[in-house]
Amino acid sequence: MTFDMKMKRPTQKVLWLAFVIGVLSPILALMVKPAHYPFYMFFPATPQTWFGRLQLFAGNSLLVVGFIVAFVAAIYLAVRGVRQGHYLALLCPLVVLANPIQQSIFLESIDTHMNYRWRDKAEQLQIIGKTPEQVRQLLGKAHESAPSTPQTIDRDGNVTWQGETYTTWEYQPLPVYWLGSRFEVFFKNGKASSFEANDD
Repeated sequence: MTFDMKMKRPTQKVLWLAFVIGVLSPILALMVKPAHYPFYMFFPATPQTWFGRLQLFAGNSLLVVGFIVAFVAAIYLAVRGVRQGHYLALLCPLVVLANPIQQSIFLESIDTHMNYRWRDKAEQLQIIGKTPEQVRQLLGKAHESAPSTPQTIDRDGNVTWQGETYTTWEYQPLPVYWLGSRFEVFFKNGKASSFEANDD
């Protein structure tokens, strides 16, 4: 009596099912994790109850496992698609990698590193006190927000305090990361007054 020890290859239907479930797993993960707690923040932003911590762990686990399942299925589908002349199958891995929520799994640390490199670059170039044109020449084109004036307003709607008007320029250190951090440069009175590596 002999046994066939060869592992059966997954069928096309199974691969597509795994791909869809993996891509949609962030929705289930969002439903499982406790409200007001972002993914991947086990410390210090952990819930106080054990049940809340278990929910957060389950949500993070679903997100990671879903990404792995979707990516492996996408690679299989892409390889088979190319062999069969269906080149649109190459889009499957791109769909997984472009998922805004799951991107954090493999891009968050890179994004943080890039953002801090922008901060170091701004310090080396000594952009404080430079004009917008000079900053543009040194750092490149940025997304410019409308001028903003910070204010404190009481219950009656009266302004009790008003700060200086400033303009914010935003740079995205890692453009492919949809929910990535922003490096911000602030201008007051036509000169760069400060900058910040905003890693939220």
